Amino acid sequence: MKTSKNYKRLVELQKKYPELTYNNNGYDEINEDVMTRHQKQIKEISAILKEELPKSFVRFQNFTPRRDGSIAIRCQVIYDHVSYFQGVDYIPITDFK
Repeated sequence: MKTSKNYKRLVELQKKYPELTYNNNGYDEINEDVMTRHQKQIKEISAILKEELPKSFVRFQNFTPRRDGSIAIRCQVIYDHVSYFQGVDYIPITDFK
């Protein structure tokens, strides 16, 4: 991953919109009502992730608190570009520094 000018903005969005931070249990996701209210922010986050992960990013799901107090970005990505196998990835937000 390249060094990002987007790190500060991702941190800002995570702090400003705490409803987008969700400690999921298994496959569950943020409430649809929350997703609807924050469409603009999700669109911006998705654009940043698409820029940073142009070949693999599919869909932003939520920010996730980690046990050590850090934040990860939970998103759907393409793991294999031959079979287009898609799955979830948890990317530490600090990876975007």
